[in-house]
Amino acid sequence: MAHVGVGGGSLGEFAVSAAQWVGGRERQEDAFLAELIGIEESGTIGALFGVADGMGGETAGDLASRLGLEAFVAAFRASSIRDSSERLVAALNSANDAIKRAIEDSPDRVGMGTTMLVCYALAERLYWASVGDSVLLLLRDRRVRRLNADHSYGAMKRMLAPQRSALEEENPDNALLSYVNGSEIELIDAPAEGFELRPGDVVVAATDGLESLCDADVLHCLEGGSSGFARRLVERVRALDVPNQDNVTVVVLGIEEPRRAKDPRAASWYARMLRHPWRRLLSARPALSASCA
Repeated sequence: MAHVGVGGGSLGEFAVSAAQWVGGRERQEDAFLAELIGIEESGTIGALFGVADGMGGETAGDLASRLGLEAFVAAFRASSIRDSSERLVAALNSANDAIKRAIEDSPDRVGMGTTMLVCYALAERLYWASVGDSVLLLLRDRRVRRLNADHSYGAMKRMLAPQRSALEEENPDNALLSYVNGSEIELIDAPAEGFELRPGDVVVAATDGLESLCDADVLHCLEGGSSGFARRLVERVRALDVPNQDNVTVVVLGIEEPRRAKDPRAASWYARMLRHPWRRLLSARPALSASCA
């Protein structure tokens, strides 16, 4: 498990952590992003986090996920766009361009691509840009809610039930309607208004390997609190011993109640710390069922 750090702002304090497991696959094609970004003009720290699920196997799915997140982070940090949602989408398109260049440089990489779910928590709001079927979950009041859209054929079949039989013959449920592969991205889920966060919320960004768990599993893993939650989720997936289990990667953002500064010197130290943000990028999809089988 990787513990990235603790930051905060007007909403309160939050901590970001991550964990992953290769599962029953030969290689790890997931990657994740988890970093804290200082916003000097507002005196707050934002959390930038997300996951990418590479595809392409021998044609470098692991490279696609890692390269996509690296290019995204570089573009997001360099961006002068003030609107958080627009900034995420622009950086996501930059990541797509980077994958396109990598394919052009090495024809053997044709066919590689990745899902991407990138999130930005700042003050009281959570923004995201999502392509593919990686999962963004909100845990609030002992309930699990999916926030992002599912760009898989399985989700489309459920939405278009009358035409389902014709669709089933063409594509398996886990085939994707949209993913990042250097071509024009077909679908991007990026709500302009974002989502309001509250103290006590827990946000989970995960690749589709987490779908081995039902909502009850997820809530059970949360009983120990947000600290260590990412690790417990991955450990629960391992304990199920699902045949050919997919790679699973989880990034957790936990929101805590605001704390009062006991020493005025702490505020000065905190302001200085914002000038030196740190980050960690380590290599490393539909909604979970409402109940366990």
